[in-house]
Amino acid sequence: MSEQSLYDYETRRRAMLKAMQVDLWLPRQALPFAGASQALVLDFEPAPVPSVTQVNKASSAQEDKTLANQPVKQKIQAPKVALTDLKQQLAEPVEKKHSAVEIAKATESSINEQTQQTKQPIPRFALQLMRAGRCLLLIDLRTSEGYQHSDPDYRLLLDMLRAARLDSAPMLVRNEPIVWPMLTTGNLAATQNAQVATEAVQYLLKVELQKQPADCIWLLGRNAMRFAAELDEQHYYQLQQHAELGAVWALPSLELILDEPLRKADIWRSMQANWQVWSE
Repeated sequence: MSEQSLYDYETRRRAMLKAMQVDLWLPRQALPFAGASQALVLDFEPAPVPSVTQVNKASSAQEDKTLANQPVKQKIQAPKVALTDLKQQLAEPVEKKHSAVEIAKATESSINEQTQQTKQPIPRFALQLMRAGRCLLLIDLRTSEGYQHSDPDYRLLLDMLRAARLDSAPMLVRNEPIVWPMLTTGNLAATQNAQVATEAVQYLLKVELQKQPADCIWLLGRNAMRFAAELDEQHYYQLQQHAELGAVWALPSLELILDEPLRKADIWRSMQANWQVWSE
């Protein structure tokens, strides 16, 4: 093996030992039956590694040289800030803080609103939507089932339509009554409060009016009056002009008329005063 090859081999061997964190110590005396060490191994000195101080000195010298070659620049002056600008800069964080507080309050109020809506009681009703001539009829039902021809309520409705000079056989607009609440299970079941019910009933009426316009909508019963036009018992026998539904006529429920026949006289008087609305 040549001297250069032996030097390279020793360099690799010591590098591997150093990587394994093993220090190499030569014996102070000759070991029995051991081969004689070569002088190159005993006198081995690794290549000198520049220290950190030398590297820093060299880099600082290079930087000084670079700065010396650069042209001298003018002294940089700090920009002058006007007093008004300074006040505005100081006020900006306060304004941002106020806006963040306002956003937090608005978020909290919306959450409280949703919680209150969820806690509101859910109304329960059944409405039958029918059409007679140029009128729509929204009628309170006793149960969620529709009318039978032999029901006293249905026969009373036929008498009222004949007195109003409308067709004696009303047609069902929906095969099934409008039953509320519509959802009985799920996350949205608890949000079916009175406001949502009103929006749903009004939406169904507007859809039907878009399909076929009507001159007047009869609202028979408190639930029909409340959830269609937001009316109450004080508006019985009155013809109201609704902003989205048009003319609506508020009447007691068929069940109430059967229980209190004296109400027929008030219905008759109101009908004589308003029947021209659907007869034109």
